[in-house]
Order: sequence, then structure tokens, then C-alpha cells
Amino acid sequence: MAARLQAAGLPVRGRVLSALIAEGADAAATGALIAEISAGVDVASGAIASTAGRDLDVRALGAVHGGDGVVLVSASASLAAALLRRASEASGVGLAVGPDVATVAELLASVRPTRLLAARLRAGEVRRVGDRPLTRLVTELGGDHRLQEHSERMLAPLIRFDEQHDGDLVRVLRAVVSHPGNRTAAASAYGKDLSQYGFDDYTRIKHVMTALD
Repeated sequence: MAARLQAAGLPVRGRVLSALIAEGADAAATGALIAEISAGVDVASGAIASTAGRDLDVRALGAVHGGDGVVLVSASASLAAALLRRASEASGVGLAVGPDVATVAELLASVRPTRLLAARLRAGEVRRVGDRPLTRLVTELGGDHRLQEHSERMLAPLIRFDEQHDGDLVRVLRAVVSHPGNRTAAASAYGKDLSQYGFDDYTRIKHVMTALD
């Protein structure tokens, strides 16, 4: 894989590698994102001025995969926050930024947690996986049955209480998880107005999601 990326114009040895994910980005938006990340690049030197005033040799390639824009970046140093924000705003997408890594194996492994973080980001919004350690941990342990068993044990008392008191928390959770970030669609799936009867449950969910972020 390293040889293929190198041949495609993405140097991988002695570089800072990272993955960028833009949820729902089409080919045009993905192309615009690549262009913005590489904006100002001199064809001969590949140099772009960073916010620190030094030259940052940056290369990027990407495509639409699974309905999302996936961009792999190779640079001589970490990408500046201002550059990422500008690229996100100019291309009209929300942008999830994977951790800086040094190998292709680490780069590919970083795509999944970065993709999870990309969900529900607004255009111009940038988030780094490094700032969301829980997302990364859950992704890395997602296939471990012990994590699922632990989650079930932790949630069991809450679910039992809800059932014993004829609550709708499980239904509300299922609706919100099925339609992340879209209260109208969640309300339709729930069958009631989440801003009225189900509002308290929705508010609790919102607080939990905020705390986990």
C-alpha cells in the first residue's frame, strides 16, 4: 500500500500523515477540499506558508468512499488549525481530522475513528480525533466483546428503571441514535413530538452526548 500511495503522488516516508473525512461530501466538495488543503502550493516546490511563517510541504489525495469524502494528507509538519478551518469553510463541509501518524498502517487504522467523528459536523466545523479520546477508544475496542458486556452492565439499571416506570427512554434513544442530529426525523420515528412529551428524555440524551464529547 505504501508503494501505491507513493506512486500516486503521496510521499509516506519521514512524513506527517493524517486522514481527513467530510461526511456526505460529493466528488466536487472533496475536490475542493483537496484544492484548499493544497492551496498556494508551488508546483515545483510544493510549499505552502503555514501560520507559523515556515514552509509546509503538503500533498493530498482523496476520493468519495461510502458516501463520504476521504482525503489522505502527507506533510512535513502538522497541519495548522487555520489551514484546516479555511479548507472546511471554503469547500462547504464539516471536517474530521485524524491523528498525526508516521506509517501507512497507522494512517489506515485512523480512518475509522475519524469517520465516526465526522458525523453531524456542520460546514466550516473542524474536529480532531485527538481531542475526542473516548471516540478513539471505543472505535479501537469496538470488536471486543468485553466492551459490549461492560456497556450492557452499565446501562442495565437505567433500562430496568425505565421499564418499571413505563418510561419511553429506550424508544427515545433508539429514535435519536437512528437519526443523529435530526430532531424532526427522530420525532417522526419516535411517534411523538420530542419537544413536548419526550423533551425531558431528549434533554438527558443531549447532556450525555455533550459529556461524552
